[in-house]
Amino acid sequence: MRRALTVLLAVAFAASVAYLWVMPETLEELEIEMPQVLAPADPQPVKDTSRVGGEPPAPAVGAAPAATGQAGEHPTVGILDPDALPFPTGCGMWLSREGEYGAVFIDAGPEGGGTMAAAMVIDGALVEFDRSQADGDPMEFGQYPRQVFVSTDQTVTVAVEASYGEQVSPGEIPVRSSTITVMKAGRLTLQFRATGRAGC
Repeated sequence: MRRALTVLLAVAFAASVAYLWVMPETLEELEIEMPQVLAPADPQPVKDTSRVGGEPPAPAVGAAPAATGQAGEHPTVGILDPDALPFPTGCGMWLSREGEYGAVFIDAGPEGGGTMAAAMVIDGALVEFDRSQADGDPMEFGQYPRQVFVSTDQTVTVAVEASYGEQVSPGEIPVRSSTITVMKAGRLTLQFRATGRAGC
């Protein structure tokens, strides 16, 4: 019995070695690529202050380069740093992925001509937007049930469809649910659910 068990273990070991030796070549012949693990991109962009007279900050030591993404892939969305935004955030709408913390979309209250600034982190870079369209019955704080924002370089369009709750305090209304759709030139369309608030 002991001898049979030893033979069985030896055969199993030999089969494992043969499998590991032959299998990679077989996968290559079948043109099957093995997945590769990529290093995660830096989740927080560095604010560029060069336009306001300062020197741009040096990248953090050990920070991974910003992800740019590949054609045919979905764009990635990161968490915003409110202190890095190019507009004041006293009033506006803040949205986070459903069930998560950290704002992924922030817009400012509307300005004089009805324009509204917004921002997202897309593919590791802070992207600024202007509202190009607003549909539905107007809500408090300059918000609408459906809003479309276009990036300042015209390469990214973001549509936000929101369902607002009852105003719980004088300066805030909840966003019970929303759908954020991100369309970037040359990339697949990304759509996800979000919740948050609008207010001052």
